[in-house]
Amino acid sequence: MASVTDSGKRYTFVCVACSLLSQATRKHAFTCSGACRVRWHRAAHRQSVMQDYANRDVEPWAVAQQEALRRLRPDLVPQLESKRGRAQLKELAALQPEIGKAFDDLVLSIARSRE
Repeated sequence: MASVTDSGKRYTFVCVACSLLSQATRKHAFTCSGACRVRWHRAAHRQSVMQDYANRDVEPWAVAQQEALRRLRPDLVPQLESKRGRAQLKELAALQPEIGKAFDDLVLSIARSRE
């Protein structure tokens, strides 16, 4: 049984505004906070980045999640890159528990080092 504070599915990603690792319950999140969302919308390079994503037919949230995978579990990158299109998005979703566990392990190791 899940605890009251367990929100279920978590998506780990790298914030497009501040480049920090973060987690959200929304699959399409790609900023870590309201402040970063505002910073991203005011960024001078935002339009060119979004146009580049559109030209390559990729979703910004998928790019943010892939970057988290590269940082936290580089050993799984070839598994993801062997797929294309929708199959790659499904594989990214399937890898989220592994990415989330690596994120949790990183947070715990940082917390322990500060004790």
